[in-house]
Amino acid sequence: MTINTGILGGDPKKAKKIILAIIDAAGKTFTGKTRLYKAFYAAHLFHFNNQPGLLSQHRIVHMPRGPAIDEGDILIESLVKEGRITVLKKMDGPYPEYMFTIVGEADAIDDGEMQSVREAVAWIGNRTAKELSDITHRASWDETDNGEEMNIYADLIDPEEYDAIKQRQQAIKRELDGIQSAEQC
Repeated sequence: MTINTGILGGDPKKAKKIILAIIDAAGKTFTGKTRLYKAFYAAHLFHFNNQPGLLSQHRIVHMPRGPAIDEGDILIESLVKEGRITVLKKMDGPYPEYMFTIVGEADAIDDGEMQSVREAVAWIGNRTAKELSDITHRASWDETDNGEEMNIYADLIDPEEYDAIKQRQQAIKRELDGIQSAEQC
């Protein structure tokens, strides 16, 4: 299994701007690391649906609880070291919960990008991490292993249409395998 490293090959500067924008759009404080990761994922999908281009080139990877920001812990730690956010660990019963608070102002992103972030934060709303994880276990998550980059835009295709595409791909592969076998004889 290959673990992607966004710091080496993603877009960490843009990813950090989006994380800051998410916290800012939530009223300067955002609770829950899993929820933050899902907001990042959702912002990319909202942007793809409603704006030209991609929100960022930063990888979104398969993790046990659903889509996550590649190297998310490293990006958050970097924002803390830069004095851009504070992270408060509080206990929710026996479980840790993280509260992210922006320090100062978020870095500017363009209006279309901010609109996508706002839509994602609104969609997250008061949903729990568990609810969001259940919702985001979609096609791209099902087809990847832990740490692998997800093709999140496949999640925007209707599940029946996606299954039909996968069946056509499998049929084509079987046909090509048959041609290749016949040529080898």
